[in-house]
Amino acid sequence: MKKLFMLLLICCSLVGCSTEDSIPESVQDPIIGTWKIVEMTEYPSNSNPIVTTYDECYQRSRITFKADGNYESKSYQLNSDGSCEELVFEGQTTVSSTWQKISANKYRFTEEIINDGNTMFNTSTPESITFPFSNTMEMLYMWLFRFELCQ
Repeated sequence: MKKLFMLLLICCSLVGCSTEDSIPESVQDPIIGTWKIVEMTEYPSNSNPIVTTYDECYQRSRITFKADGNYESKSYQLNSDGSCEELVFEGQTTVSSTWQKISANKYRFTEEIINDGNTMFNTSTPESITFPFSNTMEMLYMWLFRFELCQ
C-alpha cells in the first residue's frame, strides 16, 4: 500500500509540474537596443551643474547593445565647414566591442582596437547605469550622459 501511495504521489507531482513552470522566463536587459546621446551634465565642485545638449549632428551618433553581449557604435561631428560627418579615426579598426552586466546598475565595456598595426584593449566601467524611464538611459562616469532609446 505504501508503494502504491508513493507511486501515486510521484505521478501527481510529475503531472503538476512542467518545465515552463520551473524555469523563470528570461528578462531582457534594459540596455539592449539602439540609443542616441542627448545631453551631458557636468558637476563642477565650485558651481552649479552645467548641462550640454548635443546638436542635431552629434545626436545622429548611435550605440546599439545586442543581446549576445556585443555592441556597435557610430559617432558624428560637425566639421569646420558645418557639414555633419561620421567620425573616423585614420589607421584604427575596431575588431570587437562587448558589454557585460556585472551587477545591478554596473556594466563593463571592452573594445579590441587595432591602431596602426598594434592591438589595444580599452575597458571602461561607468560608476552606474540607470534607466529612469523605459526610453531613457543615464550613464555616470565623471559626468552624467543621458541617452534616449531610438524607435
